[in-house]
Amino acid sequence: MHPLPARTWPPRASPRSWQRAAAADRARGTSGRQHWFADALQCRLARVTAGRRCGRLLAASLGPAYASGRSAQASTGLTYYISATGDDAADGTSPDSAWQSLNRATAAQLPPGTRVLLEGGAQFTGPLALTAEDAGDPGNPVRVGSYGQGPATIAAPAGSGVISYDTAGIQITNLTVIGQAAPPQGAGINLYNDLAGNIKLDHVSVSHVDISGFENGVSIGGGQGTSGFSHVQVSSSALHDNLANGLTSSGPAFDPASPGYAHAHITVQPG
Repeated sequence: MHPLPARTWPPRASPRSWQRAAAADRARGTSGRQHWFADALQCRLARVTAGRRCGRLLAASLGPAYASGRSAQASTGLTYYISATGDDAADGTSPDSAWQSLNRATAAQLPPGTRVLLEGGAQFTGPLALTAEDAGDPGNPVRVGSYGQGPATIAAPAGSGVISYDTAGIQITNLTVIGQAAPPQGAGINLYNDLAGNIKLDHVSVSHVDISGFENGVSIGGGQGTSGFSHVQVSSSALHDNLANGLTSSGPAFDPASPGYAHAHITVQPG
């Protein structure tokens, strides 16, 4: 048995406040932040339902010290398995004691070096969400993928399929991610950073992933100053049949008096 660390950060916004923010963004037509707020609410509710907190939703008080401290987070090297015939009350550390749902994986704390493997050929209801309590070390990423025969499928009935909020140091590979909402919404893989202090979160790798049925295939967003992502690579993947874009990046409005960009070193490589 490997007990999971308890989550200790109290969320600072209620579900209703997230809903109000999403409604305000809809009124302004800012669809990128709209689907992010919806995803943040999904993440919060998933972790509260599983008996754990969703994590720190705002980091203004931490600033640059947060980024420098992330690489020092302890690595477990654990592998967690998720199977259609699993049990969320199990420890998740072998195929024979696998969890059953992505909701259970979202509720877990995933330090650097952790692997989350979904049963190949099976379908799981999304989202899978990682927040600032998860991952964070580009040299020792959290890996999300499949085990067994073929890729696993993450199906999102609403919002996004895989969410990375205020964290990086993540590798996502060998998955199919499909959106089921009508009209399409969210992103197959949604990366968003609204940390204070103009922090670039380093290293997200997406490879051998098939994404369809969303508003955007992969969305890379920044919500405060020039905070965003660095070294995001999408390779050997099919981003198709999404409503707006295969891949999109966004940040705050450009300020010519103080030019800056939310993201750096975004690479797309064909298979």
